[in-house]
Amino acid sequence: MKKIVSFLFIVAIFAGWKIYNTFDKTPSTLPELNLKCHLSIEDCVYNYQGALINVSLTPKPLRAMNQTLLKISGLTPNLNLKAKIKGTNMYMGEINVDFSYQNGNYEGIVIFSNCIHDMIYRVEFFNEDIALNFSFDIFLRV
Repeated sequence: MKKIVSFLFIVAIFAGWKIYNTFDKTPSTLPELNLKCHLSIEDCVYNYQGALINVSLTPKPLRAMNQTLLKISGLTPNLNLKAKIKGTNMYMGEINVDFSYQNGNYEGIVIFSNCIHDMIYRVEFFNEDIALNFSFDIFLRV
């Protein structure tokens, strides 16, 4: 009986190790998503109406359920900037972000939803309720 229990224990340990290593959670193994830039691990620059817009998320790598600073520079300073963030591969509700303008940057706090799957979020920007037609996607690995 002890041999069977020992054998099952070893099989369970091996199976758990195999399952754990199957789901690599390091940001260095990002899938090919046709993203121009991976904001979850690096700052990005986007072209919007001929202007270069710098976007950063802090801290990196991006994690769900952590307070994240979304900083944008390069947009005109007279906007009442807002963002709506929605999952594109799974609906997780809508995250609304209000920005303040400080030292040439728009800054807002985001808390990304937690999910059991990797998420792709679309961030769309507005001046009040008027769409700016400026958006980008963020990949979030669970």
